[in-house]
Amino acid sequence: MLAIISSHYVSHGLGDVQLEGMNRYIEEFLYMWPRISVNCFGILTGFYLVDNAKNLKEKILDLCSSRWFYSVAISGLMFFFDMSQRNFDYSFDYFASAFFPIITFRHNYVTNFLILYMMIPFINGMIKNLDNKEYKGLIIFLILVLSVWPTLLRLVSLYKNGTFSYLGWMILLYLLGGYLKRNKGNGLLWRKPVENGIFWILLTLVFHFCVEPKIFWIREGYFTGNLFSFIALMCSISIVIFCVSLPERHSRIINFISASNFAVLLIHDDPLIRGFLWHKILNVTKKYDGIWFIYNAMMIIILIYITCIVIDKIYVYGIKKIFKYIFKV
Repeated sequence: MLAIISSHYVSHGLGDVQLEGMNRYIEEFLYMWPRISVNCFGILTGFYLVDNAKNLKEKILDLCSSRWFYSVAISGLMFFFDMSQRNFDYSFDYFASAFFPIITFRHNYVTNFLILYMMIPFINGMIKNLDNKEYKGLIIFLILVLSVWPTLLRLVSLYKNGTFSYLGWMILLYLLGGYLKRNKGNGLLWRKPVENGIFWILLTLVFHFCVEPKIFWIREGYFTGNLFSFIALMCSISIVIFCVSLPERHSRIINFISASNFAVLLIHDDPLIRGFLWHKILNVTKKYDGIWFIYNAMMIIILIYITCIVIDKIYVYGIKKIFKYIFKV
């Protein structure tokens, strides 16, 4: 989630600001990892839920209720503080998006993620009926269609955004996670997870910082700036394999914090709050130059993460319990 916030720091915060020298490389480094992080999250979802989807209905309801609460709360606050300035168009669409954030696709990624969760029982049922050969064939076919093909299209500038949906990509990531779980310990990537992880991370860095700038007809961010990149996908797979190969350890603190990661995304990347957060509250465009750039960036990213977690804990242990009590009564 910190990597995702760092990407939004660059894309929503800095925007078109042109950095120079070492700061330019730092900016690119902050921007390149979120796509890989999102892929890792999708693969891990499949790895852990493919054969253990207990309490899925409760989880879906919890995710949907969080999505609804933060949508209404943020829309209400923005309406209250913006009444005099009228920076937003308070039409029917504004309120429809506030009260029906899922069906109106208020946040494209979040809606598709929730739809994926609703599809998990059906996907798991399909996986159980596939033998390993069929499962492998399906994975290869989907990687060719959803990753290799778009990668080649982008290479010759024929790829169009929206050609493939978030949902199709998320289903592939979930299937990949399930396949890794079924074949844990088998295969080339499992034999040397540390070495393979280092190899794909270094290869990603080399392509991003050395290959893209040298070839003028390859667009910036070609290899790591989109979810569908084959190199980014392989880097994600190798990182997941490395992580799940480690001895399992449970930490109450980590579990407590990570439980709010979804809310961190809902809060800081809500379409209404993006411009207000990055430009009016944090004003990051005035803190990007000089030797303190990386320090300011890290402090802002961590501050956003901690603040959103605190807000979510107030919701979970305060507001949410009040709602449950009211509706029970």
